[in-house]
Amino acid sequence: MPVNIVAFCCNWCSYAGADLAGTSRLAYPSQVKIIRVPCSCRVDEAFVLRAFIRGADGVIVCGCHLGDCHYMTGNHHTKQRMEALFGLLEFMGMERERLRLEWISASEGAKFADTMAGFTAQVEKLGKNERYAGKCFEAADAETTNTEATDTETADVEAMDVEATDAETADTETTNTKAAEDI
Repeated sequence: MPVNIVAFCCNWCSYAGADLAGTSRLAYPSQVKIIRVPCSCRVDEAFVLRAFIRGADGVIVCGCHLGDCHYMTGNHHTKQRMEALFGLLEFMGMERERLRLEWISASEGAKFADTMAGFTAQVEKLGKNERYAGKCFEAADAETTNTEATDTETADVEAMDVEATDAETADTETTNTKAAEDI
């Protein structure tokens, strides 16, 4: 069974590298789903974890080469964030090899295709992500139901507050009218 790969690619370099691979007719696995981001540092840890929860078997984050970031130090932040994320995955009991960080420039279409093929082969050896894929949906659904109930309760309380405020305003207006009549 084919594995699902999510590739977060920075707009300026690695996404352009993917485009070059495509226009050069270089093949890479079709199960790689590319998500374009403005900069690799924009890829939050939660995005990566959510990809795994949603069924990704592997996640690769691709950015500009160190020192070539269009946002100056974005890829340095990415490197630090991914190092922490590697540790988190290991702590969670997930194979570190399911996550990869790669620097690919806009002129490296062949490297993009080779990297995607190599990463896909690496993840295929690990097999499907059975540990976390889809496991959190029940909890998320329960949380959504609780949020909807809380929203309804909040709306009811707000409606009661409005009614109470309207009643207080009417009492105040009556009092003011009586005071004006007394004068």
